[in-house]
Amino acid sequence: MFLQRTKPYGDESLESFFIRVANKNGYSDVHRFLEATKRFLQDIDHNGYQTFPTDIAKVNP
Repeated sequence: MFLQRTKPYGDESLESFFIRVANKNGYSDVHRFLEATKRFLQDIDHNGYQTFPTDIAKVNP
């Protein structure tokens, strides 16, 4: 799905990782990146995608 892939840093939060991946793939708005990711997951697993967050504030509460 994403052309630019990156590995998380050992001490990196999930929120920070999502932001870095979004930026590397041309998304300036991480919310749009999370929505696109959720739509991709929906195509793979129609029932399992529902728990994927689209609000970055809910990634690391």
